[in-house]
Amino acid sequence: MEESKENKENKDSKEIRESKLTPEQKAAAVVVSLGADKASKIYKHLSESDIERLTIEVAKLGHISPDEMELVLDEFYKTCLTQKVVTDGGMEYARAVLEKAFGESTAQSLLDKLSKSLKIRPFEFIRKSNVKNLISFLQHERPQTIALVLSYADSDQASMVISELPKEKRIKVVEAIARMESASPEAIKVVEDSLKKRFDSILTTDVTTIGGIDYIADVMNHMDRSNEKYIFDELGKTDEELAETIRKKMFVFEDVYGNGLHDL
Repeated sequence: MEESKENKENKDSKEIRESKLTPEQKAAAVVVSLGADKASKIYKHLSESDIERLTIEVAKLGHISPDEMELVLDEFYKTCLTQKVVTDGGMEYARAVLEKAFGESTAQSLLDKLSKSLKIRPFEFIRKSNVKNLISFLQHERPQTIALVLSYADSDQASMVISELPKEKRIKVVEAIARMESASPEAIKVVEDSLKKRFDSILTTDVTTIGGIDYIADVMNHMDRSNEKYIFDELGKTDEELAETIRKKMFVFEDVYGNGLHDL
């Protein structure tokens, strides 16, 4: 039994080993491993600048040991698999598949890398939710919490939720989104995990940019005229300058996208 456990530990340590090559060198190594015919098909999907950079790396690559190539291809395979399962079924499905395939530690490492490279937004479960369920779930939350969640929702989704909120809370949510600038990923994760648990029951030290004038202007452009007028009238009473700033940004969006936004 002890030997079996030791073998398992060796296997796990091998699974999480990574090549020491740079990302550019890894890409070149993968291309070389494919052969000229298959590599040429990849080149057709790259920009001119990427083709130039990749070709230079291929030319500079030199000899790679079989062990190093095995590490590169293993990492490439895991990355491709991670992207596929996330696309097919979302982050939670991806986590379940990857944990079963590679273990918890490797799965977390792969998902962390993918999240950084794809800049996956928080509150994924919100964007996949039925709007009626979302309205029912959020209407009793504090305005600041609603504002945080809607800052990551699609603009048409956010517009429908805001329109159904009680009038006083509607104004506070719009104002909170407009004033929002940034929040730490850690704080966002705490709120997201808490809300997701409750939602499911009823049905680096970087800073992430959220909300803001541009976002709430886009939301307002998807709102019907009566709700838009009410919000601006009430918001103007508490902060006329903020209301005017949002209104001006809406006009900019209409100039860019046309005047039919409210009819979409």
